[in-house]
Amino acid sequence: MSVLAFGIHHRSAPLELLEDLAIAPDDLPKVLARLTDAGDVREAVVLSTCQRVEVYADVARFHDAVQHVRQVVCDFSNRSTSEVGAYLNTWFDDDAAAHLFSVGAGLDSFVVGESEILAQVKQAASTAESEGTLGRSLRPLFRHALEAAKRVRTETGIARSTASVASAALHLVRENTSFAGQPVAVVGAGQAAASAARALVSAGASEVIVVNRDETTGGALAAAFGGRRLGLDELPNVLRDVAVVICSTASARPVITPGMAAAAMSNRAGRPLTLVDIALPRDVHPEVATVPGVRVVGLDDIRARAQAGLDQRRGEVTRGAQIVSEEVERWRMARVMRGGDPVVKALRSQAEAIAAAELSRRRGKLSRLDDADRAEVEMLVRAVVRKLIHNPTAALRTHAADPDYAALVDATGVLFDLEIE
Repeated sequence: MSVLAFGIHHRSAPLELLEDLAIAPDDLPKVLARLTDAGDVREAVVLSTCQRVEVYADVARFHDAVQHVRQVVCDFSNRSTSEVGAYLNTWFDDDAAAHLFSVGAGLDSFVVGESEILAQVKQAASTAESEGTLGRSLRPLFRHALEAAKRVRTETGIARSTASVASAALHLVRENTSFAGQPVAVVGAGQAAASAARALVSAGASEVIVVNRDETTGGALAAAFGGRRLGLDELPNVLRDVAVVICSTASARPVITPGMAAAAMSNRAGRPLTLVDIALPRDVHPEVATVPGVRVVGLDDIRARAQAGLDQRRGEVTRGAQIVSEEVERWRMARVMRGGDPVVKALRSQAEAIAAAELSRRRGKLSRLDDADRAEVEMLVRAVVRKLIHNPTAALRTHAADPDYAALVDATGVLFDLEIE
């Protein structure tokens, strides 16, 4: 089993490329199916957020798998492999684990320590599980990634004052815009939208209006913050009335256009409007920023501010990276030990089969004994067999860290003539 991590993230690629490569939730089942329809990729998980598009895979051949994954990702965008190639990153085995652990812990986010990424990693694994592309290689890797992330967040101050991308965006907004005591809006009803609503309420907004397609999820989010839910058809009116709008939908196209923004501004009596776009692909058309009176805060703005403040938290980042290294070593050891599991299982199965066969062969003679004596003999035979295989199985566990562990596993299989599944 070899683990490959492949993708593009905010540090290696411009926002426009990330926007084109972003995989919509509805497309994830198709992407996962395409990824695993080749023999080189046995398992796959796709993590697509506003900051990254990454594929984690259990692969048979590294180079063939990279070519296949690259082609699948590009096929679902409007970019060619040559356009994407210069920005690609690949990680293998321990490096792949280290990258995933850093991502889950928020160490690789442009708002370092943000909390939303952990839920996104969980969701990515859950989607792969439901689509049948998460198996015995990636399942423990993602489980360990969640454990590593929780440890980083518990043992460092990395998450202090950086609850989410939405809250980081609002810090930027509040430097130039006052919306305390005014109505605000959230477009979308997912995890990021919930974070945005929470941050808006904490900042003193008088009312949160949730604008989305789904009445159930939107209504639940609005109710959680004492607000109200409106459909997307009401968005033009919402732009006319509120002070700030935070956009975080999964729409493939902008939900706020220049025409919509211009129409809203013509009815705002000169009041400025701030639009915060934390979606990928973008919810706010780039030309909206040219509409007089409209201020657009996007992911690039948040990234620049987050980078400027990172120097103050270098110590926490360094400690978080140390924890990730420790957790990668733990994962590596567990993985090595799992590599010996088939041999241990085969050895135990063989021993139990031998004991059962010998007892069966002597069933006639044992029948002369009463029930208690016969049970005692059977228990004795099985106890002797278990003791005989105890040392070999214990050695396979104890020596998992040895550099020649693979040779030890192979030798055990040969010496005992094991049939390994």
